[in-house]
Amino acid sequence: ALIAGLALIARVVNPLQGLAHWVRGFDPDEPIDPPHMRGTTAEVGDLAVAFRDMAERLAEGRRSLVASEHRFRELFTASPSPLLRLGDDLTLREANPAAETYLGRSEQRSVGTPLAGYLQRPDSDEVHAAVSDLDSGQERVIEAEWRLGGDELAEVELHVVAAGDKDDRGFLVAIHDLTDRVRRMGERWRRTFDTMVDGVALVDSDGKITLANRGLQIHNNVVASGLAERLQDETRRIWRVEHVGRLLDCSLAVAEGREHAVLVVRDVTEAVDAEERLRDAEKMRAVGTLASGVAHDFNNLLAAILLHSRLVERQPEGASDAAAAIANLAEQGTEVVRELLLFARRESNPPMTFDLADMVRRQEGVLRHLLPEDVELSLELDEEPVAVVGDVVGLRRLLLNLVLNARDAVADGGGRIDLRVERTAGRAVLEVADDGPGIPPEVREHLFEPFFTLRRQGRGSGL
Repeated sequence: ALIAGLALIARVVNPLQGLAHWVRGFDPDEPIDPPHMRGTTAEVGDLAVAFRDMAERLAEGRRSLVASEHRFRELFTASPSPLLRLGDDLTLREANPAAETYLGRSEQRSVGTPLAGYLQRPDSDEVHAAVSDLDSGQERVIEAEWRLGGDELAEVELHVVAAGDKDDRGFLVAIHDLTDRVRRMGERWRRTFDTMVDGVALVDSDGKITLANRGLQIHNNVVASGLAERLQDETRRIWRVEHVGRLLDCSLAVAEGREHAVLVVRDVTEAVDAEERLRDAEKMRAVGTLASGVAHDFNNLLAAILLHSRLVERQPEGASDAAAAIANLAEQGTEVVRELLLFARRESNPPMTFDLADMVRRQEGVLRHLLPEDVELSLELDEEPVAVVGDVVGLRRLLLNLVLNARDAVADGGGRIDLRVERTAGRAVLEVADDGPGIPPEVREHLFEPFFTLRRQGRGSGL
């Protein structure tokens, strides 16, 4: 038993003690090989091999960690961006040289200073609230004003990244100075502001222009007067003024909660001239349309007069009736001319109250003379007066044109034309109907287009 025990100690216990001593003294920075396990059991030998492999991996991991830390340290120190390393309580642990401008003193004396102590805004509670829920590797951007020393402030963005683990939690902060960016944006805005065609200005509550672009400078004196009164009176915030031969549209916009109102001055000279030319062109087109309509109406009236004159030649005994019809037609022609003159003076026939049924009844004689003998004219008129308010001349011409259109529709084989005046649902209705072939469905959508007609050339203008 003693011999067996000594053998066990020699082959198991001593090697394990030597292996334990090596493990306790193992340093990954200065690794040494484990003791040789010759003469031991296979299990002890396998255990020694496993410890040796583990020691090599630990040493390799240690070397990699040291190299990574060294690279991080180099990057942290050499970075042109200001970098800060903070503890979990957001106090300064370390800063790179680029951050000295923001710290205002050496790094050693800044260690332990709360981050919020350097900020004009936000305050400490807001900073803590912004980063408290960050997990490792997550980033959050905080807009802040950094105290540079004295009364000078810098607009910055703090890019905060959570670092470390739950036992040693901290934050890495990169400071991005926005001052140059804001300045460049301001310069870009100013160039855009000055190159605007419209004049634009900021107006304070006293009606004084505090900032204006170049487009407003030549008109500044004429538009700047009376701005205080216009600010008080909402009805006067849009106006038009003329200056050095230019027509200017001015508007004053007052936004709620803003210290300044915005004045916009737009040169509308060319636009107004174009509108005038367009109105003239529209008037000339209207004159052309009116001339066509007048010619159309006169052709109808002259045709009726010519018909009655021939009737007098053929039937002298009916000269009195024909003369009365001719006089009536001549009076209608005078009314057409009067309407043309009213248009030239941009006036119109004043509306008057008259009996629509009586107007149709008075036109019956003229209408019958315009119709061929094989076309029957029938009148269905309300016995009671049908009072309407309108242009009696225009309605008379309308009736004449409708009847002539109906005559053309039934002229080939004779037919019937019915005139009806009645009251329907509080309205007066004048209806002209014929028993001709009707209007083809494919052209009905063109009924009210000026100059559209299915008549042969020279038979109608489509009005």
